[in-house]
Amino acid sequence: MRHLSKNIVFGKALICMVVALLGISLLSCSRLPSENVIRTQIQVTLAWQDNSSDELGFKIERKTGSAGTFRQIAIVGPNVTSYTDTGLRKGTTYYYRARAYNSSGHSPYSPEIRFETPSH
Repeated sequence: MRHLSKNIVFGKALICMVVALLGISLLSCSRLPSENVIRTQIQVTLAWQDNSSDELGFKIERKTGSAGTFRQIAIVGPNVTSYTDTGLRKGTTYYYRARAYNSSGHSPYSPEIRFETPSH
């Protein structure tokens, strides 16, 4: 399990054309308009560097607002280095964190990253 303590490396975030220094090595938001869909979908893609060789996967958690409670939103497999969270609400602040796991337990949580969706 010792390899898991440094398994997620963070860096820059790109939030719908606004650059912010946050926790994950690449975090991007894109609005995906469709000619056939009236509403716009907001999504964020979290990506990290996998520095471990013995993980069974990564658990991703999200909370809404600074006073919210984290809840697990996804589990991805070993060697997976990104996750896309879709269907986010406009004008909302989300916080994310992740950790690796294997048969011995879990790594420490990554630092939290903050993501604000556009209000329009």
